[in-house]
Amino acid sequence: MSEYTLQECMLTLPDLLHDRTMNLFTLGGANEFTFVISRAPAQAGDTLQSVSTRLAEELQTNLPELGLIHVELTELDGIPALELFYSFKSGQRTLLQKQRVVLLDEAFQGKKLLCFIGTCPDAFDASHARVYDLITATVRFHHPSPPAQPISNEIPADSPSVYFSFDRESRELLVFQGMASLYASVDLNRAKQGDYLFFDSGGHRLSIGPVAREDNVTRYALWKTAEGQKQTMIHTLLLAKSVRGIPGLETADAIEVWLCQQINQQ
Repeated sequence: MSEYTLQECMLTLPDLLHDRTMNLFTLGGANEFTFVISRAPAQAGDTLQSVSTRLAEELQTNLPELGLIHVELTELDGIPALELFYSFKSGQRTLLQKQRVVLLDEAFQGKKLLCFIGTCPDAFDASHARVYDLITATVRFHHPSPPAQPISNEIPADSPSVYFSFDRESRELLVFQGMASLYASVDLNRAKQGDYLFFDSGGHRLSIGPVAREDNVTRYALWKTAEGQKQTMIHTLLLAKSVRGIPGLETADAIEVWLCQQINQQ
């Protein structure tokens, strides 16, 4: 579960929901300066350079009469960012748009793009540029502080315990007897992109991450983390479309009973 803060309230959301919200701020209408914050998924291996190339191609494809004014690197709150400035046609009008884009790690879910977009019709003049700069200069990202006693333990590949994986696309929950069985079933590339949720026998979230090796060959494993210990799979279970289990844990009801027993034993 993740806490989500809005201007008006706070709420708690199931972990499998992606944040694709868009914030739109105007001066009273769409005919003058507007400021938008948007979010989009990114690939696990993305860099600002690859994002720059992809965004430029998408703009060229989707915006009529695109005129790319500049693409350059900048910073937002000390984090490297990409700035794109361009014009395009919308009906009979020319719109000018400036984006500053950052690539952020998304807990348990790979990476995402956070885009700060200023748009003006006809001209992006000095006053609009100053407003845009003043707004983006106030951006402060949430930099999580480490817990006093951080937990970061690799789950042994030969662990015989019960483990769960949830495919975010198909919404199928799979149950495994032993970590080796789980590893044999999972697509590593999809796992690194956050397409799966993983849980231990107590329903706590597990995180995928690289394992340090002396031979410089990158290997990935599932880890128990302090943040994961606060997460639960009960909402994931409720939203599962299907279950592929093992004897005794073949239905959502049986898994829920199992989880309750595990919690009571802690």
